[in-house]
Amino acid sequence: MRTYPRCVTPGFTPFDPVELAKETEKIVCVGNKRKYTNFYATGVYVL
Repeated sequence: MRTYPRCVTPGFTPFDPVELAKETEKIVCVGNKRKYTNFYATGVYVL
């Protein structure tokens, strides 16, 4: 598996977002099951 940058820096190597999504799906999804099913938003970063 390829390592992808977490942020864009000068001189970074561009990557294919569709390939990254497929690699992520292999990690997160197993058949009809998902590792992450619920997300929530909070006002933690509101100033």
